[in-house]
Amino acid sequence: MGKHLSIEDRFWGKVQKTRTCWIWIGTRMKNGYGIFSINGKNFLAHRISRELAGVPVPSDLDTRHTCHNRACVRPSHLLHGTRAENMRDMVLAGRHHPCRGESHGSAKLTKVQVLEIRSRIGDGERPVDLAFEFGVNDRTVSNIKHRKTWKHV
Repeated sequence: MGKHLSIEDRFWGKVQKTRTCWIWIGTRMKNGYGIFSINGKNFLAHRISRELAGVPVPSDLDTRHTCHNRACVRPSHLLHGTRAENMRDMVLAGRHHPCRGESHGSAKLTKVQVLEIRSRIGDGERPVDLAFEFGVNDRTVSNIKHRKTWKHV
């Protein structure tokens, strides 16, 4: 019968240590964060790293990367913090790219269409007619007209 590895041995076996960051080489999510499975349940690898280093991870706090490397699990590069602190770190590191306009997953219109809708409303066309033509709700056209949505265009 084969020997079962401890959680620590399994975890650290999926880490490549460099001079700076300790890179998670196991499974990663699309956003770059590592995933580690314990008893069939997935956990964020950087949070498990802190636990294995003897630092309890409060469930109401995020684990922040001081190195800004999502694949890093080096305990000394990780700190606990609030969600607001973590989001501030992301913005300061230049990793915040808000989805808006066409890049938003729910977008039904393009920038060109929004500009056309605004122009045609300015020329006196009825929003309800434009909504029908562009296949959107008349509330959508109203929000575009009043710049409640697509403000950046």
